[in-house]
Amino acid sequence: MINLLPNSEKREIHAARTNVVLIDYIVFLAIAIVFLALACLTAYFILNDIRTRSETTIKSIEANQSLMSGVQTGDVGVTIATAESILARQISYSNIITDIGSRLPYGVVVDKISLNESLLNAPLEVEFRGRATSVAPELIANLQKSTIFSSPTCKLPILSAGNSADYPVLITCELPIVKGANI
Repeated sequence: MINLLPNSEKREIHAARTNVVLIDYIVFLAIAIVFLALACLTAYFILNDIRTRSETTIKSIEANQSLMSGVQTGDVGVTIATAESILARQISYSNIITDIGSRLPYGVVVDKISLNESLLNAPLEVEFRGRATSVAPELIANLQKSTIFSSPTCKLPILSAGNSADYPVLITCELPIVKGANI
């Protein structure tokens, strides 16, 4: 094929083709730069995630190793012994009240009871009211059968109708709590 166009138009057509190729090249470079940026960001997030997981794994391994060394040196045993001594001193007041209530003979009611943290060191003082003085020996015998109290002592019944006409007899008892009992 013979090109009969004048030289000036040939140069313009050639320049236009060069411009189209340059524009295509610039678009291709822009797409390549965006693709590379996305690839770098993806790699960054993946590596950051791997680093975070590795750090947590290392921390858990170090914690396990320190726990194992603590078990081997006896630190955990000391901690468990301390916790056991604290729990051994814990008192459940509801068990004490339930035990006292289950041991009351007919005709006896609890008039006054003081429950506090000093129960570990001093006997529990309980005031009972009875209908007659004859219920005092039965009350003492029932309290002595308890596994929570060790050798309860009761004062002689006092006849005082000050609080109640139905229960005129006042019986005051000291109930020492057994250390280590299932309270």
